[in-house]
Amino acid sequence: MRLKMKSKKSEALKDFLLIDGYNVLALLLKKDKRLKKLSFELQRDELVEKTYNRFVNTVDEIRIVFDGKSKDEFRAFKELVVVFHPDADAYIERFCFSNAQNRIKLVTSDNGIINSVQGKFSSLIRPELFLSMLNK
Repeated sequence: MRLKMKSKKSEALKDFLLIDGYNVLALLLKKDKRLKKLSFELQRDELVEKTYNRFVNTVDEIRIVFDGKSKDEFRAFKELVVVFHPDADAYIERFCFSNAQNRIKLVTSDNGIINSVQGKFSSLIRPELFLSMLNK
């Protein structure tokens, strides 16, 4: 008698662009004097919009994480999630650990996050490089 083996269909890996929002925004404000004139909310919106427009076709999901008073996730588009979390660093760390089987491009210069999730992301993009990519 021949047994049929059920093969586990492996799920396709997902490509994530995971961004430490305020880490990138702080550098962006140093480089773009025009943004300093805008409200804090509009500054965030500008970063989100530029990021979406530039990277929407390069990854499966863009996830931008900001510190916030409550735990909120907004799926603005199929490929874009904006997260507000009381501890954005902890959120980023948990996301990396729970999605380590996928390809995560992590954008941050926060050494605490980088050291904590070492080996759980596929590539690290420093904010300086990210902003140069954003403006191409």
